[in-house]
Amino acid sequence: MTRSRFLKIVLSMLITMQMSFLSFGQLGNEWFDSSLRYFAFKIGQNGVYRLDYNSLSNNGIPVDEISPKTVQIFKNGEEQHLYVYGQEDNSFDIDDFIEFFATK
Repeated sequence: MTRSRFLKIVLSMLITMQMSFLSFGQLGNEWFDSSLRYFAFKIGQNGVYRLDYNSLSNNGIPVDEISPKTVQIFKNGEEQHLYVYGQEDNSFDIDDFIEFFATK
């Protein structure tokens, strides 16, 4: 085997290995954006939950900084369906709330 043929084979193997490592590089947290703030909620049982202004505010969440049009809820990295009442004015007011179905 010539030296150039050997180098081509080694280079080809390295490229293949690198491509396979890149495909394993996904950790399942690609949804996470470190520039945003996240809050965690414990779910006691399966069901529909409502988070209103007071419950969020009483738990230290700065509701005055929340844009209801951009609220997202995730479970295990997957975005969940939700309903936000009062999002038309783009502020989270005292009568506004977020509803979603959650599982343990």
